[in-house]
Amino acid sequence: MNRILPLVSKVIADIEAPREALVSIANAIPYPSVTLAYAHAAISRRLLDTLPRTAHPAERSLWLQALGVMLSQLGRPAEALPVTEEAVAINRELATGDPDRYRPSLATSVGNLGLRLLELGRPADALCVTEEAVAIRRELAAAEPNRYRHSLAASLTNLSSALSELGRPADALTVTEEAVSIRRELAAADPDRYRSDLAASMNNLGLQLSNLGRAKDALPITEEASAIYRELAVADPDRYRPDLAASLTNLGVRLSELGRPAGALPVDQEAVAIHKELAAASPDRYRRDLAASLTNLGRRLSELGRPADALTVTEEAVSIRRQLAAAYPDRYRPDLADSLNNLGVRLLELGRGADALRITEEAVSIRRQRLPEQPRHRVVGTGLCRRRAVGH
Repeated sequence: MNRILPLVSKVIADIEAPREALVSIANAIPYPSVTLAYAHAAISRRLLDTLPRTAHPAERSLWLQALGVMLSQLGRPAEALPVTEEAVAINRELATGDPDRYRPSLATSVGNLGLRLLELGRPADALCVTEEAVAIRRELAAAEPNRYRHSLAASLTNLSSALSELGRPADALTVTEEAVSIRRELAAADPDRYRSDLAASMNNLGLQLSNLGRAKDALPITEEASAIYRELAVADPDRYRPDLAASLTNLGVRLSELGRPAGALPVDQEAVAIHKELAAASPDRYRRDLAASLTNLGRRLSELGRPADALTVTEEAVSIRRQLAAAYPDRYRPDLADSLNNLGVRLLELGRGADALRITEEAVSIRRQRLPEQPRHRVVGTGLCRRRAVGH
């Protein structure tokens, strides 16, 4: 099956069919899907490019958002950003004229924009637009809770990620706890639909607790999230194995924080094994995650007194991050500096002081280089800062 699905993806992406048939195919492709992501993106782009001039702007926004999400799934957030910004611009104009009808779509597109900015390492900009998405969805959920509480929880989860990236763990924890509370209620009523979302928020909660030095509280929450994802991944591996791998990576860190490296080791090894498979199928999307799980595995091996093994996996992480930083320096040089620092420690453990010094000096050099700040655009008087959406 793993060999057949990529071929199916290529066939779907290249299929010649009437527009109505392509819409049906796009709607039938599961999301997320590692193996069908390329096909989904290709069809979304074709539907956007062939949109009739007479089409309503809302339809263009719909396919812009779909394409942005698919490009992100393929690990191409820089390409997804302008597409998502255009969708925001369309929906903002539509919502100005008919807020009752189009504010939900505006909240969705603004939320997607926040995710793209987070993926590009711009948490300050992401915070602004994510706060706007939360504000809109909070109003919608107050009026129609059964319809919009799920969306509010999603926006709260994104907001907590931005706050965490900005070094505000206490604020992130408060937001995450609200998201978990909502999703726990939803999952109790409809587990098939909402358990995966609950697991995502619980992973986030474990991270926020860990950031606040509460590893003991974080561990059972992260274990529960991993257990949910393991069950889901058995039933639908193409959709949930990436989530399982991410959750296992978090679980390994939590165990290590509690002084249990022997327990963390098999967890980290499983995360690496899954990420290697994912990176082979979709390198742009999953090589960064593979490097992170390799980094964790190197630390665990070092903690267990296996410096030679730790060196091997740490060198592999450095190699991946060096390639990523060469292609996307603004996004990946901080990760490269972290891996180089780890590599320096591994070399010191093996008595290779001269090599460790050279590597550590490179890490320091990267961290000293100040990257140009991304431009930010603010609308005064709204209580929220917004990026000025750029159309094509």
